[in-house]
Amino acid sequence: MSTQVADWWIEALAAELERLQHELAIGATTHGDVSERLAALRWHADNARAQIGAVEHVRLATLDAELAALEASLDPESRRLHHGPGALTARQRDVLRLIAGGRSMKQAAAALQVSPRTVAFHKYRMMRQLRVRTSAELLLFALRTGLITHQ
Repeated sequence: MSTQVADWWIEALAAELERLQHELAIGATTHGDVSERLAALRWHADNARAQIGAVEHVRLATLDAELAALEASLDPESRRLHHGPGALTARQRDVLRLIAGGRSMKQAAAALQVSPRTVAFHKYRMMRQLRVRTSAELLLFALRTGLITHQ
């Protein structure tokens, strides 16, 4: 990835974070909405880091620190992550059932008529929300909560 593209990407993320901070400061958004948008920003920042590769990008490190500070500033109730199956959206449950059923990201995307990146984003959000680190832990969650059954 070129430095120019990486800079643009990081600046777009920084602008979105600044917009979110402003909306929160003036009361134009709820803490719950902030949590959702922070999760999306964190996902995009992690994706940017993966795309940039070994090149250390100072602005990305600053963005990470700003994200962490905003996350820490939220009251505990708004930061609380739900852990039961009710915490997942209907679309997330659909994605989880397809992935747990052995479908690849591309196959799940085709079944849901979305892009593979959208499926990957749903999986990422589920894993962060449920505080699981691996696909295997995500599968165990689906089994334990009855979202899928062992066959």
